Amino acid sequence: MTSLALALPFHFDKPAWLWLCLLVPVLVVASLRSLAGLDPVRRVAALVVRCLVIVLVACCLAEVQRVRRTDDLTVIFLMDRSYSAQEQQELQETYVRESTKNVHPDDRVGLIDFARNGYLQQLPMKGGYFLEPGRLPMMPNTDRTDISAAMRLAMAMFPHDTTKRLVLMSDGNDNIGDVLTEARRVKANDVPVDVLPLEYERRNEVYFDRLIAPTHAEPGEQVPVRMVLETHRPVTGTVSIYLNGDRLDLPEGSSHVQLKPGSNTFFMKLPVDRSGVMTYEARFLPDDDSMDTIALNNTARGFTFVSGGSRVLLLSENAAHDLPLAEALTSENVTVELRTPDELGEFTLPQMLNYSTIILSNVPAATFTDEQQQSLATFVKDMGSGLIMLGGNEGFGAGGWIGSPVEEVMPVSFEIKHKRVIPRGALVLIMHSCEIPRGNYWGKEMAKKSVDTISSQDYIGVLAYSYSPGGENWEVPLDLATNKSAVRAKIDRMQIGDMPDFGSTMQMAYKELTSGRGRDAAQKHVIILSDGDATPPSPRLLADYKEAKITASTIAIGWGGHVMTTQLQRVADATGGTFYSARNPRQLPQIFSKESKVVRRPLIIDEPFQPQVLQAYSDLLAGIDPLAEALPPLGGMVLTSPKESPNVIIPIIRATDDGEDPVLAHWQCELGKAVAFTSGYWPVWGEAWVE
Repeated sequence: MTSLALALPFHFDKPAWLWLCLLVPVLVVASLRSLAGLDPVRRVAALVVRCLVIVLVACCLAEVQRVRRTDDLTVIFLMDRSYSAQEQQELQETYVRESTKNVHPDDRVGLIDFARNGYLQQLPMKGGYFLEPGRLPMMPNTDRTDISAAMRLAMAMFPHDTTKRLVLMSDGNDNIGDVLTEARRVKANDVPVDVLPLEYERRNEVYFDRLIAPTHAEPGEQVPVRMVLETHRPVTGTVSIYLNGDRLDLPEGSSHVQLKPGSNTFFMKLPVDRSGVMTYEARFLPDDDSMDTIALNNTARGFTFVSGGSRVLLLSENAAHDLPLAEALTSENVTVELRTPDELGEFTLPQMLNYSTIILSNVPAATFTDEQQQSLATFVKDMGSGLIMLGGNEGFGAGGWIGSPVEEVMPVSFEIKHKRVIPRGALVLIMHSCEIPRGNYWGKEMAKKSVDTISSQDYIGVLAYSYSPGGENWEVPLDLATNKSAVRAKIDRMQIGDMPDFGSTMQMAYKELTSGRGRDAAQKHVIILSDGDATPPSPRLLADYKEAKITASTIAIGWGGHVMTTQLQRVADATGGTFYSARNPRQLPQIFSKESKVVRRPLIIDEPFQPQVLQAYSDLLAGIDPLAEALPPLGGMVLTSPKESPNVIIPIIRATDDGEDPVLAHWQCELGKAVAFTSGYWPVWGEAWVE
């Protein structure tokens, strides 16, 4: 039975429904009498039709699928070129070459090398491995190894019409990513992974195992720091310690150490005289360089948070607008630093911990990287700090924060969940990213970023050129983003090809936005990601976009003269969109977040209203008597929805016939606290509050 099932060109997802076919002989017996009055030809024809109906119904209920079987195989080799595996590069290349000498003519071979990032060196090609020995380009960032990233890239490069296999060549010393999780995903896709372990032995090696420092301390305290060094042979050397980048003067005799084979532990007490985050870095320098093969692992880091007075970081796109708020906080003896996002630099979690509270005043999500947004959430949930978000034309959902980690810690949802007529937005993505390194990966990731940014009540669609029949296709047909998981799944299945012209896809987007599903959208926007080498759209089509109030923003991505920015800039200028030149793919998440929020402008209520007190017992209303005097009016706000949690407190609301909109809300989010004030924007909405 199993052999028969494997030989059949069909597959049934629910084979239990095939038991209905047993009704066929029953029908034949019953029909012998009921059809007796017909002539033989008509009687046989009627009987055949009835039996076919039963069989077809059974097959439909059993969810029959046609199965195409192939013996063609695609093998992608993953070559570890990190620092620890550099001596094994020739061995790896030889292994690939020898393994593919006698490959079947229809089988395909690909190569991806990796360290911190994965790079495609040979597309899956028929006939074998074609790269010359020693001709691989130099690998950057070899101090990090991310096997999971290489596996993700390989899965994206497999053709859909062959069986698949991965061959991983590595020493297994990955220090970025989660290779086991990625391996489970690969297994779920029925892709086997063969492993060639790279073995080596280094007897002359010293490395830092870890540096351990207490998480909290008080100013003036002696902080105990424990350092663990490992070595294979006896060695002597000097330990240096840096505090926030400055080298410390250690007591005489404590910096020069003698290490024995195995684990060596050293203790030191270091003074701290100020509050904030103290970052420690320990470095080991051997007296004899020949006793240490790899110098990169001679460093260890740790940090301690030193408590002190409350400090507040007030982030504002326009510092002059928030100067009254900073002055009001200062008058209450609160230490405030008023900064613009451009002044922050990297803005990592340790830097955030220098403050007890961070205020985001009308700051869009595109200002922060994905890592920084996650750090802001960690700052609240895990570090017990405070986060306050103020509204404006770039705040909350209008600022692209929908679906972000910051939304998770806020007491309000940035989408409108209750029944209210909110003008919809419509966003169409035109993806032409196949000609840049890892282009299809970035194209898919940015499309999913846009899905996360928009509201579930907005329209989303994705256009791309496919090598399958039909050319330009709606990879994601324009529809409401109510089921974002399904949309992301469609995006993951996209095969982005080399688009010959922009006119066809832009015309398809125009038709759907003007006479199709998106015709009722209040805000219509198109984002084009390309290197610009496709044939430009006609002036007539650009004029139609302008007349229909459809804006098109363009993002040029690529390297050197291959990027044709002129025509992409012309498309953006002609339609009222924005042109971006992305020199690095890592700029794309912020660009897509910024552009995707264009369709969220309807979330802004730009009209005066009288705020009302709903829950006067809130600590945030201490000193305010709502019965004695009314709150000052506000000139606008950003619409949000309160989260369904008993911990959410909503002291101030905007009452309308459609319901109550939170103006001020707060809650305890795990270890920290978060506050949402959906108005603000003081020169425009909050003049009365400033006065």
